[in-house]
Amino acid sequence: MMVNLNLHERVWHYGLVGSRLIEAASVVRRTPMRIWPKQFGTAWPRFEAMTAAELFAFKRELQEAGQLEAWEREQNRQRIPPSGIEIELCEEALGWMPRYFKHEPDDVAQSVGFWAAKTYSIDEAEIPQWVLYGLKIISRGLRRDRVRVRG
Repeated sequence: MMVNLNLHERVWHYGLVGSRLIEAASVVRRTPMRIWPKQFGTAWPRFEAMTAAELFAFKRELQEAGQLEAWEREQNRQRIPPSGIEIELCEEALGWMPRYFKHEPDDVAQSVGFWAAKTYSIDEAEIPQWVLYGLKIISRGLRRDRVRVRG
């Protein structure tokens, strides 16, 4: 009998679960969302032309206020929407909380979700005990259900 052992297979653990939840929060932040229906109007972007003199005066005012660099950075900012696979992995990760926390108090899911939304890297700081508790519940559930590690 031949046994196929994949020594490089990844296993769910609290750090990996935490990383996936942080990535899911990042995807949610990058996803274009509408908070109200579009008003009547045109699909064309609003554009107000400035003369060269008006633009020079505007930039001068910003520079005097110490806000020119921030304004220029904002003008050059480009939002990169998440890819399809990022959205798919995000939806998978967000589904873990209701699935594995159904027998836990509501504050466990809320705490883990809040931590993931406010953390930008798993290496950023130590994981608080109450979050670690929730991450371990999810990782045990994923291993028990034999969910394959993707991403």
